[in-house]
Amino acid sequence: MRNIKYTLTALVLAATVTSAVAQQASSLQSIERKKMESLWFSNSNNAAGVQLDQMGRYSQLGINYNSTEGDFKRTQLGENNNGYGFSTDGGGVMDNLKGMFLWGYFDYSREKVRDAAFNASLIDPLRGTPFYIADQNLSNWIHQSYKLGMKGATPVMGDHWIVGLGLDYENAQGAKQMDPRPNVQMSKFVVTPSVVFKAGKHAVGANFEYFSRREDGTASNSISLTSQPVWEVVAPGFFKAGEIGSGTLSGLRDYNANSLGGGLQYSFSGDALTLLVEANYAFTVEDVNNNYTQPKIIGTTKENVWDASANLKWAMNDDNSLFAKLQYFNRSIDGIEYVQVWDSSHEVSEWIVMSKSVRSNFSTEQINLDLDYMNIGGSNAYSWLAGADVNYEKLEDIYYLPLSEQTVENLSFKLSLKKNFTFGENMILVGVNGGLKSNLDGSHTYTGINADSKIYTDMVLRDFNYLINDAYTLGGELSYTRQGVVGENSSLFVKATLDHSKATSCPAAYPFGSRTWLMVKAGLTF
Repeated sequence: MRNIKYTLTALVLAATVTSAVAQQASSLQSIERKKMESLWFSNSNNAAGVQLDQMGRYSQLGINYNSTEGDFKRTQLGENNNGYGFSTDGGGVMDNLKGMFLWGYFDYSREKVRDAAFNASLIDPLRGTPFYIADQNLSNWIHQSYKLGMKGATPVMGDHWIVGLGLDYENAQGAKQMDPRPNVQMSKFVVTPSVVFKAGKHAVGANFEYFSRREDGTASNSISLTSQPVWEVVAPGFFKAGEIGSGTLSGLRDYNANSLGGGLQYSFSGDALTLLVEANYAFTVEDVNNNYTQPKIIGTTKENVWDASANLKWAMNDDNSLFAKLQYFNRSIDGIEYVQVWDSSHEVSEWIVMSKSVRSNFSTEQINLDLDYMNIGGSNAYSWLAGADVNYEKLEDIYYLPLSEQTVENLSFKLSLKKNFTFGENMILVGVNGGLKSNLDGSHTYTGINADSKIYTDMVLRDFNYLINDAYTLGGELSYTRQGVVGENSSLFVKATLDHSKATSCPAAYPFGSRTWLMVKAGLTF
């Protein structure tokens, strides 16, 4: 694993440094435009197809500060969070590598999460597994992570073939600051080989994807004389109560996931019209154990994900372009539970699985339509950028015995507008956005025996009421760019974004307020 990290780091540095040669003056807006116009790069995991984008080269790096505050959120997320980070990405077609495409990225972040509840196992409690340990203490977490990766593609070989490869690595740590306090470690490695066959204006592509993820940590008490009550959760509202520190429940959780998937692509590139259509499928299995040497299986999830998208770029004339994206996403997660007995009849004792069955399912269906209009204004950036977004989402959760169900159906709309003002070597971008979320349907039926428990009333019911809440969002963006500060093709930038979301249909039992996101970033493009 260490060699993988060193290799990825070298490739990232090669991509970001090499790309700084012989290119037009760069800015945040020119990079944003470049990525929007590069359909394969921005909308597909097929690295080989990026050669068809002809996106040129760019590099950027920056440091950022972010803050999130407010109670309009899922219960397991912190109410008052702040953090900082560093990021860089860049690359393009390398003339000194015979036209090979090479691009890389690196992201580092550190965040303090405050007043999070009902989680003593996971760095990201909303990532999709129903098996975790929950406690009732409002706790702070410290999260730290870094991600790095690359995309590479050969030049067109034999007038038709392109071969590509994507590599990604992520490492994260999460430390809870109140008993029971786990120190959770997570690592994930992804490899995505790909190929494209090009014939005139048409191209077809295929990619394969495999990832391995490991996340583990042990919830323990720093004050050994005091036990902490917890819940061993298998689904929302279904759990086994126990204590950390008394020996009634193991605080260790070891998550091991492996995933196989792939995708198919078709593209058409005309004089004014570019089309990319893609379909993907992935199958992921994750086992959850509570011991390294004598593991007892807590549960298994089997996840099926289908998604498809159609992406369109229409250059109406030299100064105006229209972008459209229609996307469909479907995820189904089966929760498998086990009946096990402890077998001590042999020299090495172990847990024996007597039976297993699918006890729960969690499904997500989304349909999204994005429309963007760009006025270029004679530069390599843009003058105006207007967007409209419509998103439909349906969530269906079921626990089969005793039968309990939850359904949430929402429709959301968002409008955005950006104007880029240019004054010689200076640019000021002003952006505004606004959106509405409307609940179409919501139902919750619980037939378990824990309706009066704190985790059910304060998390399960609260999260359901959050999901069905109508809300509005208002936001803005302001950035300043100065070109030519470090070199002729470089720019220095400072950027701030602010978004505010407020609930508009709160029940009396769950009076949600609002939530605000702030991000400030400064850096260089070249």
